[in-house]
Amino acid sequence: MFDESADVTSRESGRVVCLAFVIALIALAAISGTASAHQWQDTVEKDQYRLGINSNPERPVAGVETTFVAAIGPTETVSDGHSGDLTDQPVTVDIVGPDGSHTHMTTQIPADDPHFTFAHTFLTNGTYELTVTTTADGEPTSFTTTREVQLLPTTAPGGEVTALRDEVASLRQSLRTTQLLAGIAAFFAVTSTGVSVFFHLRGLR
Repeated sequence: MFDESADVTSRESGRVVCLAFVIALIALAAISGTASAHQWQDTVEKDQYRLGINSNPERPVAGVETTFVAAIGPTETVSDGHSGDLTDQPVTVDIVGPDGSHTHMTTQIPADDPHFTFAHTFLTNGTYELTVTTTADGEPTSFTTTREVQLLPTTAPGGEVTALRDEVASLRQSLRTTQLLAGIAAFFAVTSTGVSVFFHLRGLR
């Protein structure tokens, strides 16, 4: 005899699989976004190593905190095929302003992730020099790069105001997209789990 309840359960199980597939696609999109975020804005080579560094916003604004993400690794792939990126290392950051002001800070490269972060609020506009120092092959190694800090939008010339507004709008859109993807993923995860539990309980009757 045809078991109608078994057929219904089978169809609903198929829906659960489809939901799981959608979640996987969302997760893939999120991973792709993360990967693209690590295309370095600046790279600096010193001896056998390279510093990759990003700032958010890319064009820092005076008086607004800027967050930096960086990683240090060899300029060439090591022989065993691993990335060779430095981990579990203390890092010092020295920032020198156009007026000669000097800020010194410390951070740490995690043991399980080569990316490290630090934040700084530039007080005035102009060109700032950033020097990142750590230990590589037992020796202190320093990398120096620069950031051009913009005026606040209220005091910037018209062209800079437009560029800054565009950048802020882009950052806000990226944030909204990330939040939307996270919300959709959470919704489908809860929904698929609930459906699975429901039909599992029905099968026990």
